Parts: sequence; structure tokens; C-alpha cells
Amino acid sequence: MLIEKMYKIFPDEDKFIAHFHEWLSGAGMLYLKMQNLPVATVFTTHATIIGRTMANTGIDLYGKIYEGLSKGQTFPVEESKKFGIADKHTMEIASATNADVFSTVSEVTGKEAGYFFHKKPDIILPNGIDIEPGITIDEITIRRRENRKIMRSFLNAYFLRYYNVDTNRIRTLFISGRYEFRNKGIDLFIKALGNLNRKLKEAKEKNERLNFDAVIAFLFIPSDVKGENLRVMRNVMIYENIEGIVDNEILVMKNKIISYIVSGKINKMPDETNKYDNFFSNEFINACRDIFAHFDELRGQEPPLSAFDLRSENDAILKSLKADGLENKEEDVVKVINYPVYLSPRDMFINLDYNTAISAFDMGIFPSYYEPWGYTPLEAAKYGVITITTDLAGFGNFIKKKDEGGIYVIQRIGKDDEYVVENLTKKILEILNFSDDERVKARMRARELATFCDWKILVNNYFEAHKMAMEKMKIKVKK
Repeated sequence: MLIEKMYKIFPDEDKFIAHFHEWLSGAGMLYLKMQNLPVATVFTTHATIIGRTMANTGIDLYGKIYEGLSKGQTFPVEESKKFGIADKHTMEIASATNADVFSTVSEVTGKEAGYFFHKKPDIILPNGIDIEPGITIDEITIRRRENRKIMRSFLNAYFLRYYNVDTNRIRTLFISGRYEFRNKGIDLFIKALGNLNRKLKEAKEKNERLNFDAVIAFLFIPSDVKGENLRVMRNVMIYENIEGIVDNEILVMKNKIISYIVSGKINKMPDETNKYDNFFSNEFINACRDIFAHFDELRGQEPPLSAFDLRSENDAILKSLKADGLENKEEDVVKVINYPVYLSPRDMFINLDYNTAISAFDMGIFPSYYEPWGYTPLEAAKYGVITITTDLAGFGNFIKKKDEGGIYVIQRIGKDDEYVVENLTKKILEILNFSDDERVKARMRARELATFCDWKILVNNYFEAHKMAMEKMKIKVKK
């Protein structure tokens, strides 16, 4: 293999280090050991195969882990056969056991590895993110404002053919990640939205004052789609047509206004009211009347739950949304849009990449159950988005040691789903009711906390791991 050949080319070099990530690369590390080459090795697991598999089946994974560790017990290897992953599981164990330095990406995964691999990590290597130097919160705010305009146009197109939604008075939330319904906390996200909708509807019925009219929640969970929802596509096309007609008329109006001012006609307008009637061109008025006839066709109906048509008729997300009363009815304060494709500047609707799109949101919510690290909340915080995660996520466990604010960590360790949903609902409601000043401070704090995970800082952990591996290798060579 390549590393072996490099060593043979430079046999006098005494600082050969090979860092292997995940079980797929483990065979390469084991090969080096079999060849007895003096190459220092580090093996990092970002998740365990057995842990992810068990969590997805609904087993109380962490109850099992913590109970086992408290009794000094570890996971019997033969148990992995029940899940059909014994080969992958034993490869992970062999890699962790034979590496000079074994590491995980979080303390949460470290405990998991200690139980499943029968070996504690030698060091924790948290995942980092690149923080652009010199980017201020003011610049992030300006970008956010521009991206919100784009998002607002899409939301107008999505909802306004059915009923009125003032998109200047909304709060926007999102969840994103792989389609792991339980592991990623999608189930609890939807339940919390259902709770929130019921509470806000009750508040409206009691005429309680809210500082927003609606909450719009997106689910950016890629799935198997047939294509764009044709009704949504038509809504977007009609709305874009309206924007085009208005943009063209604005140029005409601008020239008219300038003409009225420089010619002095502006002084006569209050006495000659018929001038107001001629202010818009006949072509513009006729075009508006014609397009409104099409735009108004869907009044009284309900917007679709998904912007794209799914292949599965039994999609868990859509079924759960309906079960929790989230059906985009006019009276619903919480409205939802399932957006089951990877965000792209060419996706037909929002037309923004993921990082650009999420920067427009008020809140990112990631109530994960199985999340060895969790890049999604970190990425959201990087763009100044107020973020909620859990203490079962590696990142959540890491960041909860800092002062709270901007990134909020919901307790899931040792708590049942009902408890988590109730506390998640309360936290969302609390953030929704922030004053403008509180929201700005929380966004600034989220960005500030994200900088603790800058690779410029966290890379030092890798240097330490490599140093440890070299020291262990030198001891072996001397023997």
C-alpha cells in the first residue's frame, strides 16, 4: 500500500504517522501492524455501527450503555450477529484495540465506544468548522437580510394563493440532516411543533398578544422524490410573474414621478384627482387583473405539506405531521414545508445552497437522539442562527459547558420522549417571544460560541494525538 511504499523510500525517516477514520479504513491500519512497520497510528471513530443500528431500532441505547458501564460490563461481541453487522463491528473493535492511539469525536461517543469496543478512547478529537476570518456579525446580518428577501418571496408564492400570511411578521424554524427519523429527533421535532401549534392557537383564541402572526417550519430532510410538486411550481411561476410585472411598472412609475416633479405637475395633483387614475398604465392594470384571476383560484384550500412529491405513500414525516394536526390550515399558527431535497441554487424553488438558505432562519432545531457530534447545529450557529440541540449530541455535550445563550441544550440523557417534547416546546416558545434586542444578542452569542469549534483551535487536539502515537511507537521500537 502507499504508506508502506513511502516508508521504504524514506527508511531513515523516524516520524511516520498514519491517521485512520472509521472502520472502512481500519483494514489499512491493521495491514501496517501485520507488516510490523514503525508507523505511528491513530484511529478515530465518528460513530459506532452497532450504536447507530441499535438506536434506530428504538432500543434504549444510552440506558443500556450507562447501566452496563456502571456495573463494569461491556457489550458481548456475539450480540452484534443479531443485527447482521458482526463483520463491521469486529473490524471496529480490532481497529480501536490495535491503534497506537484510539480516539472518538465526543465524550458521548467515548462512553459508547468504551461499552461496545471494550476500550476507552485515549483522547477526544472534537469536530471543527472553518470560521471565516474578519467576518463580523454586522456582515452576517446584512447577508441574512438579503437571504430573507429571497426566502420571503418563496413563502409568499407557497401560501398566498390559499390565504393571507404576512411574511413580514413570521418566525422561521428548520431541522436538517439524514432521514433517520428517531436518531435525528425528527419525531420529537414534529411533536413539539404540534404542541406549539395548539398552544399558539389557544393564545390567539384568548386574544393574547403575540409579536408574530405565524411560525413556518421547514424540514430539510432529503428523501426519495418523484419531482417538484406541480401545484407549488405553478404557484412559484405565477408569483414570479407578478414580481416581474410589478418590477417593470416600477420603472415606468419612477419616470412618471420624476416627470411630475420637474414639470411642476406634482403641485396640481391634489386638485386634479383624475391624475391618480392615470398613474398606473392601462397595460399594468389589465395584467394585474388577469393574473389575479389565476392567483385567486385556490382561495380557501390548503397549501401542500411538501414542496416535492415523494415516492413513498407512507412517508413517516408526512404521516406524523398529519397525526399531530399540522396540515397547513388557515387557522394553524404553525405551518410546515417539507423540503426533501438537497438545497441547491438550481433546485427550482428556493434556489439557494444550504449554508446561504439557513442563514435566513430565526432558529435551527436539532433534538437528536443519536448524534456522535452534530455538525448541523454548529453550522447554524456559525451563521448567527439561534440553535437548539441536546445533551445526547456530541456537540451539545461539548457546548453546554459554556455559558448558555444563543445555543440551547435540551436534556435527553435519562429523560423520556414526553419530557423532552414538553421542554423543547417551552424553549421554542421562549425564543419565539424574544424581543428584537434579545434575538440580536442570542444570534451574536450563537456565532460567538461557534468560534470555540474553529479548526484553528481544535486542530491542536490532532497534534496532541499524533504526538501521543509517536511516543508509543518509539517505546515499541526500543523494545
